[in-house]
Amino acid sequence: MPNTTIKRNEMADLLKGFAIIFMIAIHIFELFLNSEYHHKPLTQTVFVLGGPTAAAIFMMVMGYFIEFTKKNRQELAKRGVKLILTGFILNKLININLLIHIFDGRLPFINPLN
Repeated sequence: MPNTTIKRNEMADLLKGFAIIFMIAIHIFELFLNSEYHHKPLTQTVFVLGGPTAAAIFMMVMGYFIEFTKKNRQELAKRGVKLILTGFILNKLININLLIHIFDGRLPFINPLN
């Protein structure tokens, strides 16, 4: 059986890995970190790198490799729809978690009606 493994692009894997780590970190910091720590240098760095930067880098690397894929447009469209739906579901779950924390009194300083 011939070896059909694809050689990995280490730089792309590194960029995507850091992007994922920073995107996860920003959500964890936003949900669980006390507001007194939001102005610390580490937190600010994570907010900058995990905010608009991480998602953009991840999407650019992903878009770059679409050029080299052997999948047809229909398979790529299905994958794109699954990614978007998964993102929407995760966003809704984060919002539900936030609302639960607000109504339980753990985050009394946040008004969900604003």
